[in-house]
Amino acid sequence: MCHDDIQILTDPELFTRIIVESLFDKEVGFVGVAGTTHLSENAVWWDQNVWRQGKHRGHVYHGDDILKAQGTYYGACGRVVCMDGLFLAAKGSTLKDVGLNKPKYFEGDWDFYDIHYTVSAHLKKYKNKVIPVSILHNSHGELVGRDSWHKNREAFISKTPLPLALKVS
Repeated sequence: MCHDDIQILTDPELFTRIIVESLFDKEVGFVGVAGTTHLSENAVWWDQNVWRQGKHRGHVYHGDDILKAQGTYYGACGRVVCMDGLFLAAKGSTLKDVGLNKPKYFEGDWDFYDIHYTVSAHLKKYKNKVIPVSILHNSHGELVGRDSWHKNREAFISKTPLPLALKVS
């Protein structure tokens, strides 16, 4: 799954190898390029306070042209609770287990699918991981301004035990 305004910058052969090797582990749920190890009560993965605590993972370039793009470094790659839908990959068995249908409590557009899918996988004990692939996103994510994003976020909050954080042993 991915946004329609991205370019994959990683060499295609390397890109494929990273994804296949990452998903080879049967415990892995989703892999992607940006996410967080802590989803706070507001259910906003890119929460600035959580970011300042060093709990985000990934790196994404933003802009219309790679030569002028700005890189956003969230943190080192690794395990996360949830991920941004900019780019997500999973095995078919994971998708079947998590379920692809939009929850009935989500209104309008299928906004908040990324948080729903990856948190669902996390709650089913899958390991979600941010992987080292480079993506150019031709926008900065303006969906937050849509009413359906806010309504679906509120519905998600009402149905999900937040906060969620990786348990460090």
